[in-house]
Amino acid sequence: RKRFLKLKYYSIILQSRLRMIIAVTSYKRYLWATVVIQRHWRAYFRRKQDQQRYKRLKSSSLIIQSMFRRWKRRKMQVQIKAVIVLQRAFREWQVRERAKEEKSAVVIQSWYRMHKELRNYAHTRSCVVIIQRRFRCFQAQKLYKRKKASVVTIQKHYRAYVKGKIERTQYLQKQAAAIQLQAAFRRMKARNLHRQIRAAWVIQSYWRMRQEKLRFLNLKKIVIKLQAHIRKHQQLQKYKKMRKAALIIQAYFRAYISARKVLAFYQKTRSAVIVLQSAYRGMQARKKFIHILTSVIKIQSYYRAYISHKKFMSLKNATIKLQSIVKMKRARKQYLRLREAALCIQQWYRSKKVAALKREEYMQVQKFCIKLQAFVRGYLARKQMRLQRKAAISLQSYFRMRKMRQYYLKIYKATVVIQNYYRANKARVSQRKNFLQAKRAATCLQAAYRGYKVRQLIKQQSAAALKIQTAFRGC
Repeated sequence: RKRFLKLKYYSIILQSRLRMIIAVTSYKRYLWATVVIQRHWRAYFRRKQDQQRYKRLKSSSLIIQSMFRRWKRRKMQVQIKAVIVLQRAFREWQVRERAKEEKSAVVIQSWYRMHKELRNYAHTRSCVVIIQRRFRCFQAQKLYKRKKASVVTIQKHYRAYVKGKIERTQYLQKQAAAIQLQAAFRRMKARNLHRQIRAAWVIQSYWRMRQEKLRFLNLKKIVIKLQAHIRKHQQLQKYKKMRKAALIIQAYFRAYISARKVLAFYQKTRSAVIVLQSAYRGMQARKKFIHILTSVIKIQSYYRAYISHKKFMSLKNATIKLQSIVKMKRARKQYLRLREAALCIQQWYRSKKVAALKREEYMQVQKFCIKLQAFVRGYLARKQMRLQRKAAISLQSYFRMRKMRQYYLKIYKATVVIQNYYRANKARVSQRKNFLQAKRAATCLQAAYRGYKVRQLIKQQSAAALKIQTAFRGC
């Protein structure tokens, strides 16, 4: 019984050591293959040396083997049940850990997306506020400029009207003074002529006076008729020229008014179209950004699902391979344990040395496995960092593109505003030149027409004075 207990104790120690070695060597096939080859070679070498001893002890070990087999069957059943329970518990724990990781990943993604959307909303809100402020400032400036231009034009026309009124009054005063001077001068001249004629009447005879008077009257009538026809022709020519000039001025003035109305309508429609274009482009940009964001999220979800599925398949294959290796090892170890039970007494001394060697080999394998794990984890971390870096670079490029587009649109709007202001200024200058030319032409026409009227009055007064003189002389 003592021997049996010793054998049982040593077999339990060997089983625990072998299980530890199998669990360690399952991480890498190559190391496990080398260990298996070494062990088989040593076992083969030992088997050749101990065949004779084995033949001697075979008869005595059969009873021990039968007892050990019964005990081993019961123990194997208990161990199998324990392993099944451990596997079930490990799988449940693994499922719980995966669920926790997925939940934490979903929470992190939702928080990150919420933070990102808040930042985008704050940025767009600040941009919209800046655009509204600039647009309202521009509208206020535009209204102020329009009011200022209208006030300046009103002041200009009012001052021109006041100056015209003053000039008109001065001109009428000067005209009245000139008429008075001309009347006084003509009266003086007429008195002198009257004295001379009276002196001539005394010297000349009545008959010559009558003949000269008849001849003078005939010539005067002829000259008056000729002057009337010539002045009529001249006045007709002047009237035709003035009519043509007035028609041309009216046509230009009406075209200028219609062009101004069309320009105002065009500017209103153009500003409305620009506002609609900016709103539509903003809507298109938002739609495009949302589409790109959803596509990026879908790609990330598909890629993460693919990576998780790949990891799961690799773990599944590894577990299947480990299970197959463990089952094969169990089936083989049953035979080896039954075989080594008889030789355990002989190999007790050797087992110590083997245990020391196995301990050293286990430590080496553990070091190698730790290095491999560190390398694999570093590779996975670098891979994840590369993916995150690519995603960040793509997001940065999209953000910079959007920022440059907004800057370009701002510059474009500013250039459009400057162009409109420059064109309006240029049109204002040209219109002012045309207005001044028309004003000068109108003043020239007014001066010509007033001179013509004054000359007509002078001619009428001279004709009346001549009639009075003839009547007086005839009397």
